[in-house]
Amino acid sequence: MVASLNGWYGRTREPLSVFARMNLLGVPMPRLTGRIPGAIGFGTELAGPIVRDWARWCRKRDFFFGDPAVPEAARFADVTLPLLSVGVVDDPWGTPAAVGALLQRLENAELSQMWLSPRQAGGPIGHNGFFRRDMQTSLWPAVTDFLLARGAGQSGPARVMAPGVSR
Repeated sequence: MVASLNGWYGRTREPLSVFARMNLLGVPMPRLTGRIPGAIGFGTELAGPIVRDWARWCRKRDFFFGDPAVPEAARFADVTLPLLSVGVVDDPWGTPAAVGALLQRLENAELSQMWLSPRQAGGPIGHNGFFRRDMQTSLWPAVTDFLLARGAGQSGPARVMAPGVSR
């Protein structure tokens, strides 16, 4: 899971900015245009219904876990397989608190965490940056090496910090 989190705006690095973007731009703009451009801070263009759902969930401390329209959320506790959560230190949405709030829902999974830093990447990463092609030589090997080591017999939860990161 890369940059996966509980998106309640109060756990983000800039809660007022996130709340405003989601609710003052993200909700009304798609009513006029049908979508929201990535340029206003969502990273990519998104369809209106997606943004409206996210905005509603981001206003709730429980995020989508309390939404009756998302019954799948109740099954997070049923997950028992090993999972790797990859966080990014400069992700304004995926703070340790936001990531932790999601991971606590996976209470029966064998969870490992890895936190990557801009220093390791050679520059800013942000929320969606891990997936950029220019990160394939700096960030992707840390994740693939971890996953291949787990596949080769290493087991048990782990917390891996990027070089120069201390939490």
